[in-house]
Amino acid sequence: AGHQVSRARLMLLDREYVHPGGSPDLTRLFVLLDLTEKARALVPTILRRLEEMRPVVEASEVPAVANGAQCLVPYRCPFFGHCHAGGPEHPVTDLPRLKPKQLAELCAIGVDDIRHIPPQFPGLTPLQRRAYEAVKMDAAFREPAVVDALAAIPLPAHFVDFETFAPAVPIYPGTRPFEQVPFQWSDHVLAADGTVGHREFLHDEDVDPREAFARSLLAATEDAASLVVYSSFESEVLTVLANQLPHLAPALHDRRKRIVDLLPIVRDHCYHPRLRGSFSIKTVLPAFVPALGYDDLVIRNGLTASLSHAALIDPMVDPVRRAEVRAQLLAYCGRDTEAMVALYRVLGAPMKPFGTAAAGIWSGS
Repeated sequence: AGHQVSRARLMLLDREYVHPGGSPDLTRLFVLLDLTEKARALVPTILRRLEEMRPVVEASEVPAVANGAQCLVPYRCPFFGHCHAGGPEHPVTDLPRLKPKQLAELCAIGVDDIRHIPPQFPGLTPLQRRAYEAVKMDAAFREPAVVDALAAIPLPAHFVDFETFAPAVPIYPGTRPFEQVPFQWSDHVLAADGTVGHREFLHDEDVDPREAFARSLLAATEDAASLVVYSSFESEVLTVLANQLPHLAPALHDRRKRIVDLLPIVRDHCYHPRLRGSFSIKTVLPAFVPALGYDDLVIRNGLTASLSHAALIDPMVDPVRRAEVRAQLLAYCGRDTEAMVALYRVLGAPMKPFGTAAAGIWSGS
């Protein structure tokens, strides 16, 4: 562009900065990295690549490049969906935790559909092998061990889910840039007699929510034999809260010790062709429990929930709109814990073999 660059420096938010309260200290909030020498060393490579790119950009047709390992390295290409449109029904890229080396090996033998992988192909992990069997049989796969794993969860079991927001510039004392601040929880309680109750909390005031969040959660889960979650997120939030609220730390650590994570139980023992390599609860729930999902909700993911919370606590937002957002947030977080209870019951039910198929294939859903 005609500018002579003398130095190249990158300014970042310092993740080690702990906000003391009040206005952030801008002299400590940021860290400055000098990348001049690294940038200068890359100049010849960048200039060469730019020259290679020009003919591609100027061409009237898309270059004929076969899909392969480069589609996933160093990350999933943003044009992945475009280049793989119209491909096989179950592309090998739907294998969970597929590594570039595995993809290259499958491409080398001309396999692009999971169902066409040779039965004795040596490169599949146990997780990928379960996916292969489920897709090939076009049926849900559930190992008997999942029934025992779920039955071992002590009751009463509290199925809990948290919602948080993570401001780039910390707002509350003791927090760091991008640190998760919890503002909502949902708790579906499964009693020993099989009955289910529900409790919830949503902080809707423009003040620090951490104390109220922690105290209400501790009171609600005092009798919990286990806290059932889906992923390690809730455990991480409790750990951070314990550091920020030392007067509640013993109780928060106690709750953390009672956590049982459903995600590895599902991932290590179950698969459904509809998962397409993903074990997100948003994918797992409608696959195994078709009657329940997230399509009927306005808020359908954690990011939208986080952003919606800003409108909930903004006094300038119309009260009617704030009431709508509140209802939407409660519905979303409640669905997450309802989903866990549903998965617990469906996947923990007695096995129902599917015809003469291998053990673990069953006809439900």
